[in-house]
Amino acid sequence: MYGNGIGSDVPHSNFDPVFGASNAQGDLLLDFVIGAMFIVLPSFWVVALGWTGMKLGSLLNG
Repeated sequence: MYGNGIGSDVPHSNFDPVFGASNAQGDLLLDFVIGAMFIVLPSFWVVALGWTGMKLGSLLNG
């Protein structure tokens, strides 16, 4: 009786917050994003800061 009354067809009755990541392709994409966030982007940041530091150091030395 509860499921057949008013509001039984509201859009939130079948809401799934992880709908996009509940398959193999979504899991693979999520793995790539996590890898980029925790490995690639910090490595790029450290290399960019090191390169900038070396350029500024050689510029200040003359």
